[in-house]
Amino acid sequence: MLCRRRPASQSRGQTTIRQIIAPVFLLIALLGAVILPTPVAAAGPRYFPETGHNSPEIFMSFWGAHGGQEAFGLPITEAYSQDGLTIQWFERARFERHLANKDTPFEVQLGQLGRELRAPDAPVVPLTSRPGARYFAETGHNVALFLDYWLGHGGLIRFGLPLTEEMREQNAADGQTYTIQYFERGRLEYHPEHKGTPNEVQLGLIGLERYNAIKVTDPVAAAAGVPVAQPIAASAPSATSGDTIELQMWRAINAYRASRGVPPLAYDPLVAKAAAIHVEDMTANNFLEHTGSDGSRPIDRMRRVGVKVQWASENISMECAKDPATAIKNIQAWMLAEPYASGLYNHHWNILYKGYSRIGISFGVAKNGCWVMSENFADGEPTPGSLPK
Repeated sequence: MLCRRRPASQSRGQTTIRQIIAPVFLLIALLGAVILPTPVAAAGPRYFPETGHNSPEIFMSFWGAHGGQEAFGLPITEAYSQDGLTIQWFERARFERHLANKDTPFEVQLGQLGRELRAPDAPVVPLTSRPGARYFAETGHNVALFLDYWLGHGGLIRFGLPLTEEMREQNAADGQTYTIQYFERGRLEYHPEHKGTPNEVQLGLIGLERYNAIKVTDPVAAAAGVPVAQPIAASAPSATSGDTIELQMWRAINAYRASRGVPPLAYDPLVAKAAAIHVEDMTANNFLEHTGSDGSRPIDRMRRVGVKVQWASENISMECAKDPATAIKNIQAWMLAEPYASGLYNHHWNILYKGYSRIGISFGVAKNGCWVMSENFADGEPTPGSLPK
């Protein structure tokens, strides 16, 4: 029977991932003139029914500001975490989020797929027979046919330095042979059949080629490439539709985090949905534990409803106060009375952990008339419809 009030917490779980990504080196000087990327305008997350994949806001902002589908193609995986990076594969590129560069123009970078697919050719001498050709002493290669495109479509930041001279190569996509040139972040292709049109020069499907090779030996990458259904269209509780007990608890937690110098949590509707499923299970089946009646863990329940998450935890509690304000006050007091220190992984630690960026809360009424609460904590980007932090 649920006869006594008590909080419970579950510590985070870790996913171990394997290093596959070569270090990315950004040059900040090139022949005395490099234009640094400018911060991109915000764009919301997007679902692409053509490939069955979502792309988060941080990548969609970069994608939209630097050429969109024409430049990078469609996403061919979900975004996933690997060795400190958030990465996502597109048909013509790999996007990488570098948190070490958070809030700088270099937070999102393009992976050096050209270097990963092909070893650089030996340096050559400057090309004097082609007027307008440009020699890049850093790698010892010329750019002639593709120079105007390179300069007009992002240059160093977008493509990197040349790794080869112009060459003829058979295209894996259509079996035709084209004049191409490899750069650090891509392969430019000359398509004479589109002469005089914007498609005369194209960025090769280098993301698709590299991903198809990677996924054979990398189960994390392979799993990210499985198409998913469109996200659940959930809406967060509205502050204008009534001051719910969940929103009151959310604000109380953020107020405490602020008092300790910790960033606030966004209220995420899908994380809240996972919490609500567990509260319904606990009240219907008369128990108070983190493991659901079906054997599920908090992170399992989050993922079932569409939450993209690597780290997750849960606080649960029962409180027999008659009014919501007292229930919130008592639950918060019990949890914060616990000792706080790195590595304890208790309720107090969950509430203050800086690695969590979002929360979802649900309250229900047990058979004994007491409040049952689940607080779910998660990392990652808030889903559409989340309330501001």
